[in-house]
Amino acid sequence: MAAVRRRRPDTVFHVYTTIDQRFFADSLDASFRYHLLQTDVGMVQKTPFSENLPATIERLERFYPCDGRLVQDLARQLTTCRCRLIVCDIAPLGIAVGRQAGIATVLVENFTWDWVYAGYRNYQRELAPFCRYLQELFAAADFHLQTRPLCRPAAADITTDPISRLPRTDAVTLRRRLGIPPGAPLVVVTLGGTSRLFAFSDFSACPDVYVVIPGGAEALTVEGRLIRLPSHGDIFHPDLIHAADAVVGKVGYSTLAEVYAAGVPFGYVTRPGFRESAVLERFVARHMPSLQISKQALETGLTAAVMRHLLSLPRSAVKQRNGADPAGDFICSILEGPL
Repeated sequence: MAAVRRRRPDTVFHVYTTIDQRFFADSLDASFRYHLLQTDVGMVQKTPFSENLPATIERLERFYPCDGRLVQDLARQLTTCRCRLIVCDIAPLGIAVGRQAGIATVLVENFTWDWVYAGYRNYQRELAPFCRYLQELFAAADFHLQTRPLCRPAAADITTDPISRLPRTDAVTLRRRLGIPPGAPLVVVTLGGTSRLFAFSDFSACPDVYVVIPGGAEALTVEGRLIRLPSHGDIFHPDLIHAADAVVGKVGYSTLAEVYAAGVPFGYVTRPGFRESAVLERFVARHMPSLQISKQALETGLTAAVMRHLLSLPRSAVKQRNGADPAGDFICSILEGPL
């Protein structure tokens, strides 16, 4: 969205999602119109590292097939506001609405939900109808944008490198705002809003290391060299990643993409039960300076040895390409052509 707006500053976005509105306010320089709406099911989580399949199946049964009245209402809304294009970040509802309204749709994905559901063999009978339904719906998109790391490479109109938000503030300024001395090693621990559970078991053994935990407190909290930040505050998350000497976090797409763009070492925690995780882990191991960290090590507290190992890894020597730019070019090319 930011890449499109850099190319077409007059673009107006209507965002349909259950993601916190503040995320978009933090990420976009200009206004947008926010609509609180569930657009897919995804996975019901027990914890950040495990899924609840029975609860997921229950929600799938309530949500699919897409409610016909809802699809018609949304189609009327988008027609009334003269929507020119629907971009679907995996969410299939937008494709159904586009078909109803006669508005072109773009599917953006590195996996689709039917592919994820097909990996749960113990629930194959229950999930099979949803896999078939979603395959047909995803295939109906007018344009297909895939972004690496690819879980299931397919015929696509464009394939990009990992997509992430651009930093806004240089590392020197960011560190000064947080009170971190120049040259002091900085490790960012990010676990998608659950980082307040993190503990560092041997802080005194790394006397010069600063640790910043986004989402680790309701307000900025400084405990010596341990700094906890609120989930939505004055610090833009990509700025923090680019200012770090290393990042520790769950191997999810958005974290991978931002760490990849920054070129910093990544201490990654795997998510064995989730099908995408193996693909992301292979990408990290091949293309990023990295160290695998066990979930147990993260829960009990990172040791000084793990921290030193991670900080000893060099930054990536290659300037990484951000897939947001070719994705923005592609979407703008659609808008400039006949729709």
